[in-house]
Amino acid sequence: MSWQRKVRFAMAMLGFGFLVLVFLSFEGREPLEPQSAPVRLDPKSILESSEVIFRQLNGVEKDYEVQADQQLVYEDGSVKLFDVVISVRGKTGEDFLITGREALAEGENSEIVVQGSAKLSANDGLEVLSDNMEIFTEPNGIVRAPGPLSFSRGRFNGTGVGMTYDNASDVLTIDDNSKVNLGASVSEEMEFEGGSSTFSRRGDFLLIEHDVQARRGEEVLKANQVTAYLTENEESILYLELRGNAYVLGDSDAFDYLAAENIDLDYSDDGKSLEQIKLSGQGKVALASSGTQAGTLISAGSLVIDIDNQGSLSAVTGNNGIQFYLPLEPEPSARTISSQSIDAIGIPGGGLTSALFLGDIEYKEKASESESVDRVISSEKLEITLQDKEISNAIFTQDVQFEGDGIVASAGEVLYNPLIGTLELQKMHEESLPHVEDAQVDIRAEKIDVGLKTLEILASGAVKTELQPNHEETLGKLPGLLVQGQPAYAHAEELNYNGNHGRGFYNGNAQLWQGETALRANRIFLDRSKGDLTATGNARSLISFSEGLSTGEANEIHYEEAVRRIQYLTKTPESSEQPLATLSGPQGNLSAREIVAILSTNENHVDRLEAREQVTVRLDSPPDMRVATGENLIYYSADERYEISSASIKPVKVIERCRETIGQTLTFFKTANQITVGGNNTTRTQTSTEEPCQEAGAF
Repeated sequence: MSWQRKVRFAMAMLGFGFLVLVFLSFEGREPLEPQSAPVRLDPKSILESSEVIFRQLNGVEKDYEVQADQQLVYEDGSVKLFDVVISVRGKTGEDFLITGREALAEGENSEIVVQGSAKLSANDGLEVLSDNMEIFTEPNGIVRAPGPLSFSRGRFNGTGVGMTYDNASDVLTIDDNSKVNLGASVSEEMEFEGGSSTFSRRGDFLLIEHDVQARRGEEVLKANQVTAYLTENEESILYLELRGNAYVLGDSDAFDYLAAENIDLDYSDDGKSLEQIKLSGQGKVALASSGTQAGTLISAGSLVIDIDNQGSLSAVTGNNGIQFYLPLEPEPSARTISSQSIDAIGIPGGGLTSALFLGDIEYKEKASESESVDRVISSEKLEITLQDKEISNAIFTQDVQFEGDGIVASAGEVLYNPLIGTLELQKMHEESLPHVEDAQVDIRAEKIDVGLKTLEILASGAVKTELQPNHEETLGKLPGLLVQGQPAYAHAEELNYNGNHGRGFYNGNAQLWQGETALRANRIFLDRSKGDLTATGNARSLISFSEGLSTGEANEIHYEEAVRRIQYLTKTPESSEQPLATLSGPQGNLSAREIVAILSTNENHVDRLEAREQVTVRLDSPPDMRVATGENLIYYSADERYEISSASIKPVKVIERCRETIGQTLTFFKTANQITVGGNNTTRTQTSTEEPCQEAGAF
């Protein structure tokens, strides 16, 4: 409406008033006393009126009604109203009022500026207070407040700078410095601070942008953008979306903090409790700690965390680049698990109790201050059990590899107890036979148990080992019976091996060999710290000496590296039913209850042989086939000399075909036809007879 039309309207109203006065005068009314002219509010106005009401229709959607105590109309067409009330009534019941001390209408009343304690009141309880408001009646009924403002609806309230209220969409927008409080009770109240914010009453959501911070009790939330989905009365939060550098500092039994590019918080239907958390974009969750014990940290490309009705963590699932950190007290213990996925569960008040990891698993453990990482285990599948936030048991399956504590190991399945430091290696199929290796030995068996602190290894089921050659003189010596610098091999049904001392007990059909040298027994004990070995129970040996192969049999065979001595022993106490120890080689065939071979210091050569108790030696080499018996024997390889004696009344005897020499001490040589009896030299000459004699003493 132009100002000319407004003036014409005002003049018409004045003319109508004049006609009324004329009519009354003709009715015989007494003439009115002249009154003084009213006081003008603004001399510049062209029309002043009071108690003004006018309405404007806008199609079928909404209409507007403006009431004011006074109205001023100016020559430029603007209208000023005082103590104004503007009603916007929608056909669907979406009504609101705007009140203020003063209003200015321009543009044919399509824009009204309300000043001085402006207040917007919606019929659903929403109120907005500001010093200035701008109402745009065309086309949708938009209200703006350029300065500071406050708003409320029940327990939903806040402040900000700059506001737009779109009556058509029922959306309230705050331009900057948004502060919003909401919550059905003080204990559930959440406070938001940020830049701009948007409140959609139809959509029941609140959007806050630009460096948003929120607080609920001791819980703190941060993100570039936060969207809160609300109950119908806007007093409780059903769902929170945190977008961009999202962070939540927890105040719960479930977690200490959350961090991710995006975080979603899903609350119960009444908004009182948190039920589920979703993290995406390399999310991190620090599970709740207790006392002095640090909690668990999980990071992944995406994570879903379920919270039970007691506020405790009940489940965690995640995918894409899982990192599971479990720092333990006291320091410096720390464990890390990486995988492609995680599926974990927990109990009320107890946190996580178990977890399943799948795909490209790598377990790292720092167990001492001396090394950054002490143990590494890789596999395709891992199941862990947690007790008091510590891993009490871990089962690795599918292509398991272990490295640490000076050993490497592999198996189809590995059971690891990190609390006591033990490994149980088991096969899943023939290709996954358990394997353990250190600097001294390579072990393969159907089942292997490892004590990592003591390096005690128990292997069972077709045990096969390769003894590595030693390149350090202080540790890992191979027995002097074997060639140094070359590997040796040992098999048995069971093995008990101590890696710290290089000691191995092979039990059940034990075998040890290298090239032509071999030992077999029920049990073989190998001490690589000293270079000693012991074979017990049906022990047999085949040893390659420089002078030739030597075979031996005894109940026990001992080798001592320090004195370069081999002992062949029969069982004790003495029993005639037990077979004697035997040794056969270039030195002859020797049997006794004890046989000792003394080796040279630097070569694998026999310097001396000693035999005790029930000694028998047989020489099958020319010129004579001889058999000697006695209680003690010493053989000197330097001159191939035999000294055989007897301390008892039973004499020493040498039998050469049909001849027999007897004495307390006999000395003879391997190749020389000479025997010394009791210090008297006697030369024996082979004679022939027409009739062959019966050879005695053969065995």
